Amino acid sequence: DRIVLKLNRVGGFWPARKVISVAEAASIGISVDTMPFTKLGDTANCHLAATIKDPYPVDAEGHLWFDANPFRGGIEIRNGRATLPKGPGLGVELDEEILKRVIKTE
Repeated sequence: DRIVLKLNRVGGFWPARKVISVAEAASIGISVDTMPFTKLGDTANCHLAATIKDPYPVDAEGHLWFDANPFRGGIEIRNGRATLPKGPGLGVELDEEILKRVIKTE
């Protein structure tokens, strides 16, 4: 058995860690799933998954479906494995020029 955990659905990192603590105490597996499909969201999910004692594979490739990515940095995916950025925070920066091109204003 396992639960599928969506960071944005439980309300962020702190509520997600509470869910993880309960699941780990009950020996229930945890799979972190991506939503929304952005590099920012996928990076946040990977940071969360890195705190789980025995995580299932993480769904973190949603951002790869888009040609224009308004985020720099974040996770790097190579050979099916995600590498977290070094340094403080999530390691993601917003590229406002790309964001202006992809945002819908209507």
